Amino acid sequence: MKGVLSPLSEQRVRTSFARQGFMKKLGVELRGLGTGMCELAIAFDDSLTQQHGFFHAGVTATIADNAAGYAAYSVMPEDSTVLTTEFKLNL
Repeated sequence: MKGVLSPLSEQRVRTSFARQGFMKKLGVELRGLGTGMCELAIAFDDSLTQQHGFFHAGVTATIADNAAGYAAYSVMPEDSTVLTTEFKLNL
């Protein structure tokens, strides 16, 4: 784990993550947090695959977007928020 978050920062990230209905729908789990680090996990489910049996790129992008956002949020000032406006993912 990269640096240990203060209890307040960790609670702020966990509270925000818990408000994401889409993460609940997908069954995404927040497994680890550190300073500038967020580990998310999702169990394999056939309903989340594409025609070749791999996770759909939309699932992969969603997880990447959220993990990066919460990694950034973990080091942002207490009175700030985080919202993705642009990102790129190469598969």
